[in-house]
Amino acid sequence: AHVYFELEVQSPDLAAIERAINGLIERHEALRTLPAEDGSQRVLAAAPHWELPVHERAELAEIRRSLAHSATPGEQWPLFHVSAVRLDGERYCFPVKFDLLIGDLHAMRLLVKEFLTLYAGNSLPDSHPRPSLRQFAEAGMQTLPSTDASAYWLNRLPAFPPAPELPVRLSENVEDREFVRRQGRLGAAQTQLFEARCRAIGVSPSAALVALYGAVLATWSTNTRFTVNLPILDRSSNPGSDSVVGDFTSVLPVVMDLTDGDSFAALAAATQRQLWLDLQHASFSGI
Repeated sequence: AHVYFELEVQSPDLAAIERAINGLIERHEALRTLPAEDGSQRVLAAAPHWELPVHERAELAEIRRSLAHSATPGEQWPLFHVSAVRLDGERYCFPVKFDLLIGDLHAMRLLVKEFLTLYAGNSLPDSHPRPSLRQFAEAGMQTLPSTDASAYWLNRLPAFPPAPELPVRLSENVEDREFVRRQGRLGAAQTQLFEARCRAIGVSPSAALVALYGAVLATWSTNTRFTVNLPILDRSSNPGSDSVVGDFTSVLPVVMDLTDGDSFAALAAATQRQLWLDLQHASFSGI
């Protein structure tokens, strides 16, 4: 899985961008990581100098098509992409692709913050010796979930429903299938109204969104009781990880039950109660 987005910038300093990204590559071993076929990862002690590719506007459509839907080939560095596309005059578009194997949302925010510091010609605070991803991974393997969390999930496991049974359009060539992102935005007034209605029925906006997601899936699914995987990010169990680029996400399997056709308020309240219980036992990873 990866994240793809584009930025438009007027009169960027391309040389400064290249220097800043090479500084991030040197600073964070996640940006020097190569995946192996067996699922392991290899960190380059020193990566080759990264050069910022510069393209013309006529190439943008092909760049979008290639980056938005293609997976990064295994054992190929780097697991990210940044290029510059000259639109007109001094206006540039920057297509950016970031493989989620090497970083979570916190990591992307950290990289943006540090990039802006380096781009401005400033130095980053020295935090050496920086904890390595290997240290966190080994610590995680040695940390066992609580007995209560283990019992909670293992006792429920036999009754876990399957994934939503969604309609599938068969294709002769599986490689032709592409994920399409459907998105929309709420304005400030709509967001405030949504939050007010959540308060009125006693649920958090997050729980309401999970319930909405389940309701949409149930509209298309042949089964009305199913399990969805909810990514969760909690770095609090990894002290010192705030300055480290890496993937610290886990998965929370959430059971959605829309069999009775209850009102949305009832569905959101039930979803919130289930989420609270599940999160209390999140030391037992869904992975």
